[in-house]
Amino acid sequence: MRKLKLHYIIPALILLIGSFYFIYGIYLKIELLTVYDVETTYMLDPQEADISILEFGQYNCGTCRIIHSSLKAALAKDGKVRYIPRPVSYGDVWAETLSRAVYAAALQEKFIQMHNAIYEKGPIDTREDIFILARQVGLDIVRFEQDMESEEVSVHIQENDAFYKAWALQTVPAFLINKKILYRPNEQEMPTVDIWLDKFDRAREK
Repeated sequence: MRKLKLHYIIPALILLIGSFYFIYGIYLKIELLTVYDVETTYMLDPQEADISILEFGQYNCGTCRIIHSSLKAALAKDGKVRYIPRPVSYGDVWAETLSRAVYAAALQEKFIQMHNAIYEKGPIDTREDIFILARQVGLDIVRFEQDMESEEVSVHIQENDAFYKAWALQTVPAFLINKKILYRPNEQEMPTVDIWLDKFDRAREK
């Protein structure tokens, strides 16, 4: 009788444990995809956008800066891609300072403008350089400097680093395209405008 019970109990336990991990895996995937839940203030959001690309980048990353040029051109040429930058620092103090500048600019509705300016004018090495860019973007400098140290900005910095860790990406830049494609270019694979456009088209097909 005991052997008969074990004969049924063990497979049932295996099935129960398997179901738990399956459900837990779905939960984790759903949680990871909340990385796309960003207010429009913190993205480039064309009215006719039909796909999204999310970037984990770092402002003092040379590869990120180079890739940004072709990506920006591809976004402009396509015109239907929602672009969501998630700048990360993962322990780099200066990278965090640059990210703070971008999120402080967002509080004056200049997120994408400051994001582009830092990539395009980089490398940015001093706080003085940051404030020069802030003036060029058209920010109120007094407010900008205060906002860089605000709790609201700190929350964005912490959230981005937490998502980056949760996705276990380890290197930047890394791109999530339409919640289905993970793309991690490197110095040996620098995407051209045409490569980006092809990736956008492939994302629409999935």
